[in-house]
Amino acid sequence: MAAKVIVMINNKGGVGKTTLTTNLGDGLGRLGNNILVIDLDPQGNSSSLLSPVNPERLGMNVGDLMMADDPLIHLGKCLIEETGFKRVNLLPANLRLDIQAEEIHMKMFNASFRLKKVVDEVKDLYDYIIIDCPPRLSGVLLANALACADHVIVPIESGDEFSISGLENVLVYVSRAKSQLNPEMATPFCLMNKVSRRTLGAKQTEHALRTRVSEKADIELLETSIPESVQAKNSLMARTPIISFKDNTAIADAIRDPADEVNHRVGGKPRVRGTGHKSKSNESTRVDAA
Repeated sequence: MAAKVIVMINNKGGVGKTTLTTNLGDGLGRLGNNILVIDLDPQGNSSSLLSPVNPERLGMNVGDLMMADDPLIHLGKCLIEETGFKRVNLLPANLRLDIQAEEIHMKMFNASFRLKKVVDEVKDLYDYIIIDCPPRLSGVLLANALACADHVIVPIESGDEFSISGLENVLVYVSRAKSQLNPEMATPFCLMNKVSRRTLGAKQTEHALRTRVSEKADIELLETSIPESVQAKNSLMARTPIISFKDNTAIADAIRDPADEVNHRVGGKPRVRGTGHKSKSNESTRVDAA
């Protein structure tokens, strides 16, 4: 069966998009799936986390494949299989991708479908392909990601009022992409990140945000969420998956739970963690910050 393509998108940085991309890949890999992460952000944050080599020193990046007439010829030179994340491969990005994107936009026919050509070549090798996008709602790179997306996940930061207004802009853009580029794209998912339950006010804010998002007809709210935790930042600095970095902790469970839910709702596979996984994740009121 061909891979399900999941695009991680938001119009602002700092919402944990890269952390979610790489750790969702890790969580899905631990459920027995083969994963390909495609980094479409020229900043290369996902690549920095997954690649054993500094992305700026890599000979080829995903942009080279997008520009190639036959991407399969160059795939072996670009694909990174040893990422340190179980069952997770990488097509990396670096700063050259900015220049390549401009060239793709200016010089190539079907500029918005260059990545789809690459994805179609490798779809049968993976169960999930997860694409990390630049934190903006414009440009040929984001258009390429949405052109081949089966599903979109929009991470929003709990407690940030601007996340709701930003979500509206994302949904308008995704709707436009669906009508013009990819009519088969499913209704987007929203994943709440950096959720704090340390105070009554924080819990009330989360509840209000969940209520507002759940009332929207053009997006589905994932049941699970990711709690706020310094451990997530520390795992990034250590270039280690959160589950490996802090196994058997609330934050590790908080990564396992969305992966299990996505595996079920996107992949149609049975839940491994059972129906009680929601309450375990969402009712945990304390996460070590040290």
